[in-house]
Amino acid sequence: MNRLVFLRSPLLAIVGGGGAFMSFWLASYVSGRSVCPFLILTGYPCPGCGGSRAVFYLFHGNVENAFFANAYVFFLLPYLLILFSWWVRSEYRGDGFPNFPQWTWLVLAGSAFLWFVFRLTSLGSAFVPA
Repeated sequence: MNRLVFLRSPLLAIVGGGGAFMSFWLASYVSGRSVCPFLILTGYPCPGCGGSRAVFYLFHGNVENAFFANAYVFFLLPYLLILFSWWVRSEYRGDGFPNFPQWTWLVLAGSAFLWFVFRLTSLGSAFVPA
């Protein structure tokens, strides 16, 4: 039992993040409307718009619909999985939460910005969720 104590923080993050994801997903599922504040205020889709549907489609094995709901998820999920495994490894070694290099956050922010701009162009308009 004591050997698994290192997983306490990552598991709490999974449970908390999963709970937050489910609450937003259920809210949009029940209401049938988007709960994205950026989309509601500006009328433009944020980089995450359609992400819940994409993950939902992936869980059900529908890769094509997931890709068109939000193709950014195909980059984001593996990237976050790598960062999460880095965190678990650091916890296992007893180092605590890892001090991620600055480039990891720059890649995340830069790719989200590029995805946002791409979806506003005529080429990316097919990837805007309906």
